[in-house]
Amino acid sequence: MRSTKSGATARALRDPAAPGSAWTAPGAPGAKAEARAMTAPRVAVVIPTYNYARFLEAALTSVYAQTAAVAEIIVVDDGSDDDPAAVLAGHPGVRLLRQAHRGLGAARNTGWQAADSEYIVFLDADDRLRPEAVAYNLEQFAARPDCGFVYGAFANLKLATGLSDPVEFETPGGDPVAGFLRGNHVGMHGAVMYRRAVLAELGGFDPTLAACEDYDLYIRAAFRFPTAGRPEVLADYGRHDRNMSRDAGMMLKAALGVLRRYEPAARQRPEWLAALREGEAGLIRTYVTDWANAYLWAIGTREQIALTRQGLKIATVAPLTVARVAVDPILSGLVRRLHRRLALRLAR
Repeated sequence: MRSTKSGATARALRDPAAPGSAWTAPGAPGAKAEARAMTAPRVAVVIPTYNYARFLEAALTSVYAQTAAVAEIIVVDDGSDDDPAAVLAGHPGVRLLRQAHRGLGAARNTGWQAADSEYIVFLDADDRLRPEAVAYNLEQFAARPDCGFVYGAFANLKLATGLSDPVEFETPGGDPVAGFLRGNHVGMHGAVMYRRAVLAELGGFDPTLAACEDYDLYIRAAFRFPTAGRPEVLADYGRHDRNMSRDAGMMLKAALGVLRRYEPAARQRPEWLAALREGEAGLIRTYVTDWANAYLWAIGTREQIALTRQGLKIATVAPLTVARVAVDPILSGLVRRLHRRLALRLAR
């Protein structure tokens, strides 16, 4: 979805200090930051980046466009080979933290631990916030102050074309533990807002996880706090050729690993254990189906080799599902392609 912006809003996006922008650089002249801090909740947006400097400008622009005040923007460079500092040279109010490459979970932990705000939003460098994201999530916390985190819906955004496709909003239901054991109902981390105190109480993200560290945190939080969500699209998930989530084999292994670490706790209640088993089956079915569909489209292209490797990874985790869900359509697709090639040769 594309939106038109008024001249005043466009100026605010180019210049964070322009009238109409809700962003205020800490200590900026005339910003009246102290007065606002006394009347409005402080929100920090943490942006981890690893070789994604080319996406940072758009991510920052989406933060500047917020209709609610953002007190801090913290960019964490997780040992990038590119130069995020060059991008941030034109953003004096943005704080840059550097560390050796330790992974996304560790970078997020560095960011929230350095923040001096009550609420934390994590925005990956290749993602975008919708203008009402901070405001809507603050409204949810005002209505449900007992929640550990709140969230909204998101949309898939193809960065190459600008086309946006909203994803159906999901809620974990009345029992958030069972809900999140059945699946990751949030889907995109940028649509979430946390209480900083809750992050501290839970110990933040597990830095040993190579992926799905956000899903792990949702489950841990669900065991101790309620959650709340609303169906408005609050963020855009940037889709491009280097997304971590494109590696279906790695993501399936990581997601199942996260889910299964909570099996001992799930055994406390039959409904929790049943939800976990349902979650396992759902993850396997989803990733195998997505991989099979991608493989069918990639037959005969450069991506086929990479997707073949992914298929081998998936088969080590879920061989029966791969055989049941993927083999027949892939073989059928290969046969159809061979028939087309043979027909073209005969036509010559």
